[in-house]
Amino acid sequence: MTFALDKWQGSAAILPGVGVFIGHSGNNAEHKHWAHQVSITLATDLVISSGQRSIIGRALFVPANTAHALQPSTTLSMFVDPTTLLAKVLTDAISASSKICEIPYELAQSIINCFDNTDALQAGVMRLQHSLCTASNAASDSRKTIVLEKLHTILHGNVVTRNELAMLTCLSPSRFSHWFKEETGMPLRSYRKWLHLISGIEAILNG
Repeated sequence: MTFALDKWQGSAAILPGVGVFIGHSGNNAEHKHWAHQVSITLATDLVISSGQRSIIGRALFVPANTAHALQPSTTLSMFVDPTTLLAKVLTDAISASSKICEIPYELAQSIINCFDNTDALQAGVMRLQHSLCTASNAASDSRKTIVLEKLHTILHGNVVTRNELAMLTCLSPSRFSHWFKEETGMPLRSYRKWLHLISGIEAILNG
């Protein structure tokens, strides 16, 4: 989908767990979201501000839930659900901390190479997932996989309670809440909101 909003111009696509934007980013106030952000310049260096700090580079990583503002630039920006295998592969490759940091050149180039055709962004996302994740030996906690699969059914109208999810992990409801935040980096309530937000964006992009 191509759009222009408040001087934002470009193309965007979204698949389960990941979204991508290619084009010129317009003005935006400092904000944060429940997705890791990878931004790679297609022109001059990027500038991302976070509080009183400014980070400059050709390719930058913004950890989920980090307040930031990307200065107007021509960029490829990718937004990755922190609970996915792709997120783990990326953070392992970047050795990401809790702060905004620069992405290794080789990784940035690999990502760019997957999006050589901006008219087929969804295909680019699939190429990226295939190239990075199939080569990874990243292990996935089977309990987390089961819980996330169950949570995703709420997008089809199902009601899923915390007690039900706790039973799937053989944990008490209170312990489950702590476990879920440790595993995903966000509270259960926030993850539910994140799922609905992604579903809404997908519906908009599909017209």
